[in-house]
Amino acid sequence: MEQKEFLPYYTAAYDAGLKGVNLKGFRPGAAPKEMADAAVDKEAVFNEAARNAVRVSLDEITKDREWTMIDTPSVQIEDSKDLGIIYKATLSVFPE
Repeated sequence: MEQKEFLPYYTAAYDAGLKGVNLKGFRPGAAPKEMADAAVDKEAVFNEAARNAVRVSLDEITKDREWTMIDTPSVQIEDSKDLGIIYKATLSVFPE
């Protein structure tokens, strides 16, 4: 997935991460963005965004090819650069 495809997923996960930040002296989600940004777990945000992006991507692929999945796919993130991802998925599909 290129950056333009992945960015909406990352933005949604990042915004959710900002809302969940609890800083002393501020209501949850009301801390200044600069302070909240420092407290956000960027790795957790990326993992959540990648999980959502891969799920949607695989759903589209299986619908386009009219595959019926037998088991949960095995997914490995091969590379992540410039807010884009390269992943490898192993699928078990029902034979034709």
